[in-house]
Amino acid sequence: MLAVPEWEQLYQQALLELDEAKLAGLISRAEQAMRKRLVELKSGGRPNLRFEECHKLEDALTALAFLRRISTGQVK
Repeated sequence: MLAVPEWEQLYQQALLELDEAKLAGLISRAEQAMRKRLVELKSGGRPNLRFEECHKLEDALTALAFLRRISTGQVK
């Protein structure tokens, strides 16, 4: 069984969080873990796996940015 990366666990937690008081912190933690992972991927590894995970990370970062805007009332 493959382990779920930390960034993905934090991302899922943020997506499922219903408590608005906790949401901003979870989004920030997830974004930080994602950016850290992107730096790791850009510094080495296998190209095909890097591309796939980078794409997943970019999609997840976009989704979190939208979630942040929704949670702060910037999108209706």
